[in-house]
Amino acid sequence: MAAEVPVVQEMTDRPAEDTPFLVRIDGRRFLIWAGGLAAVCWLLAGGLLGGVAYLVAREAAVGRSATMALAGLPVLLLGGLLAATVAMWHGRFTGRGPVLAADRTGVWVANGSFRANPVWLPWDAVSAVQVRRTGIEDLIFIDAQTPHPAVPPGARLMVPTMLLDCGSTQIVAALGALAAGRAPVYGRW
Repeated sequence: MAAEVPVVQEMTDRPAEDTPFLVRIDGRRFLIWAGGLAAVCWLLAGGLLGGVAYLVAREAAVGRSATMALAGLPVLLLGGLLAATVAMWHGRFTGRGPVLAADRTGVWVANGSFRANPVWLPWDAVSAVQVRRTGIEDLIFIDAQTPHPAVPPGARLMVPTMLLDCGSTQIVAALGALAAGRAPVYGRW
């Protein structure tokens, strides 16, 4: 009599590309927010550094062109450093894969506390999906039931929606349809 081999679902570090619902970080939104933040930092710090360098060069009594070159060099270096940082973070965030994925069997979540590896939860291990507005963005919380081995007991997985390629209303509607009553999905509260 042959022993039965248990069927184990193979888990990878990313959801499959043919998953019915995938949510990714939108590269354009990321560049707008990160680029805008870098530009503001560049203007503030560059103005301070450039002003100090101008005053130092003027006190050293160097020529007018040398004074402008000494004042502009720190500003240009800071701008290049900030642009390289934004480009590096853009590749890191947008190249990571989906932030949220769901199908009829469960949901993948890659959030801040489990950033290295996305967590897959079957719908039976999800106690609730909730949306909350905080400031300028919506946060989607996926509450896991406590005895599930993939997450710590009582974990609340959070997905910020500001930089995603679809809005919280679309995400909640899709999760509600895919959960099919196995996990409660609430709108804004």
